[in-house]
Amino acid sequence: FLVTIFFATACLQAGFAAYPSELGDQTDTDYHVGGWLPGSYDDIHNTLAPLLDKYLNTEVAPLFNPPLKFHFRVIDYSMDSYSTSELEDGSLDFMYSLSGRLACLEPQYGWTAIATQRAYVAGKATGGQGSIIFSSLDNDEIKNITDFKDKRIGIGFVFSGNAYTLAVQTILNNGVNIFTDAAQLVSFGVDFESHYKAVMDGVIDVGILPASWIWANHVADIPLLRVHNPTQVTWEGEPFPIVTSTALVPQYSVSAGPFVP
Repeated sequence: FLVTIFFATACLQAGFAAYPSELGDQTDTDYHVGGWLPGSYDDIHNTLAPLLDKYLNTEVAPLFNPPLKFHFRVIDYSMDSYSTSELEDGSLDFMYSLSGRLACLEPQYGWTAIATQRAYVAGKATGGQGSIIFSSLDNDEIKNITDFKDKRIGIGFVFSGNAYTLAVQTILNNGVNIFTDAAQLVSFGVDFESHYKAVMDGVIDVGILPASWIWANHVADIPLLRVHNPTQVTWEGEPFPIVTSTALVPQYSVSAGPFVP
């Protein structure tokens, strides 16, 4: 998984400038950047610190006069110490998070996307992401989405576009409401490997996972999967590198708070 955000360009386009902070212990060149990924605090920090701390401070900050200083911290949405007040009072200036979370922040708190991550999928850089809705090819009871009724369906965490929202909408568009028609919904959160294994072992009947994750981790198994609603979609005018079951949404986004000029 390679992050290819062209952050310097994004920062310049975002109009970073020195401005008086709402926090007394900040200087007028200090900016606070929050980051979130599925996983533990250490996982998130180890993955994002090279980008949101080291890269920003060594490559982007010196481009400005006076130079800027970026302070990175992990955002854990489940922590009692974290509250929406940080989104309102200027405690956070920028945030790296799921596009699904940005969809909530944008209308409620006035946050705006300024850059979208590009990731390598099947060797090609793309800013889009989609879902694969799948069952095991050995499961003869499921040939298409209409067969999902009275079956056990795995889902990811609800803020995920490509492990939940996109697929749920696609299934609904095909006449199945997973909340009323499924025999059981099994939530695997961000444990994609257990989710995948449960389908292949017959513990559940249907899985919903990021298309890029399956390609990166189980490409050799793809002939063993029955991909439902297989679709070749385009993103920004180019064919998406792999087949998905859904439309696409942007990859992780960097967003700016309303206090950033």
